[in-house]
Amino acid sequence: MLSAHPVSFLWDGERLRFSTLKGRQKIRNLQADPRISLCIVDPENDLHYLEIRGQASLEEALDRSFINSIAHKYLNVDEYPYDRPDAERITVTIHVEQASTTHGPRQASEITHWHALSIGALACE
Repeated sequence: MLSAHPVSFLWDGERLRFSTLKGRQKIRNLQADPRISLCIVDPENDLHYLEIRGQASLEEALDRSFINSIAHKYLNVDEYPYDRPDAERITVTIHVEQASTTHGPRQASEITHWHALSIGALACE
């Protein structure tokens, strides 16, 4: 079942990653079919976007370091404040196969520019 969800993500120059709770539908979808796309809208011009397509890999988050790094970028706090104490998280890594913008195909390296602009993205899995 196709679904779309807003996500906050990090790009390290090679991998695009986001975190989600273990029991979410998006995890079940990605376990059944690892294909994923991500759409990032330019906050300065909502007619411009970057679409990323690739394969997702899933990894249990054994500590809170990754979700805390997302909280630092998007919320400007050191610890992610919204999980219950017993929350189990999964880190989703997107291995980029294709990137395109409103101006056509682009290199994955251009994701760095969009990551700097971004306030989040819409993941479709």
